Amino acid sequence: MTQRSWFGTALHALLWTWAIIVAIPLLFILGLSLSRGTAASDRLLYVLPADPTFDNYPRAFDFMAEFVVALPRVFLNSAVATGATVLGALTLATLAAYAFATIPFPGRKVAFLTVCLGLTVPTSIMVVPEFITVRALGISGRPSLILPYIAFGLALPTLILTVFFRAIAPALLDAARVDGAGRLRTLWSIVLPISRPALGTCALFLFLTFWNEFPLALTLIRETGQATLPLAIASTRSRAGTPYEVVAAVIVMASIPVLVAFALGQRQLIAGLTQGGVKE
Repeated sequence: MTQRSWFGTALHALLWTWAIIVAIPLLFILGLSLSRGTAASDRLLYVLPADPTFDNYPRAFDFMAEFVVALPRVFLNSAVATGATVLGALTLATLAAYAFATIPFPGRKVAFLTVCLGLTVPTSIMVVPEFITVRALGISGRPSLILPYIAFGLALPTLILTVFFRAIAPALLDAARVDGAGRLRTLWSIVLPISRPALGTCALFLFLTFWNEFPLALTLIRETGQATLPLAIASTRSRAGTPYEVVAAVIVMASIPVLVAFALGQRQLIAGLTQGGVKE
């Protein structure tokens, strides 16, 4: 075999090994959600329950409603927080990226680098400053979570969209200006249609990030009725005798929107990472 063939074989083996490592906890959760939780034969990682059952899924609704908060309410809380974050962060990032890419102004490079610094700051170390800021401003309820989410979600979309917008042929923008289009009109009619793959990539990234976000939600959400899915699932740990097969069913249901979003946005994700826009 040639060196290239050996490299390809090793790479495929590495990818399959990584896929198996990633799949094991997923199969564990799925198997546990189908387990009766008592059979000794279910103890082998619960991957292959001896007597699988779907009874844990309807039980999950009753369990969450009795001890935490109604499961439909939790899903709604997560959907509202994540949806508002995706919409708000993507709108602000698009406007900022368009300015960075097409409008020369003093301090543009410094401002762009300042925004990109957000990529270097882990969410966990900003929990206390965010808590102090939100309380000092008197913000409560869902806005106390959504606004910090938007702030943390701006950096990467701004970077991706700025690079993408800079790759658009200047001739297209010049032609729009000659036809009398202003900057916002050019953004809406020319730039955004071309940039759908990049916008889809950013939207998918934001959704995957904040649907499962936990540290900020734990710190900023004070009312049980406004708990998001990760917060509600974590709350089940405080109960003695927690039926873990039921909690696993909740986790599986919470993962379905993520899988659907990734399946629907897979093409946009690949296109956004490989397409450089329209070039001269």
